[in-house]
Amino acid sequence: MAIETVGVVGAGVMGVGVAQNVAQAGMKVVLTDLTEEILERAEEQIRLGLRMQGFFRSKEELDDPDEVMERIRCSTSLEDLGGIDFAVENVTEKWEIKEEVYRELDA
Repeated sequence: MAIETVGVVGAGVMGVGVAQNVAQAGMKVVLTDLTEEILERAEEQIRLGLRMQGFFRSKEELDDPDEVMERIRCSTSLEDLGGIDFAVENVTEKWEIKEEVYRELDA
């Protein structure tokens, strides 16, 4: 089975990095977190990361930021992960929260 769409639960530092890298690899991403504000900040961080790639890659290797961003969809609902092929969990390191996320993902 080919992985085409990856769900990323948690838009903190790790989640943002995973979402950006997966999108740069050509896959679609559904990035989820609790609030629109968190997701807006995550999008800003991804855009900044894409701008910074010029410091580390040659011009020929640069990804088009608009194309990468088009592959990322943000949501505050775990229900939007229904069509994904693979999930990456990046929520806070508190078992009570992780347990609830896993329950919802499992459903």
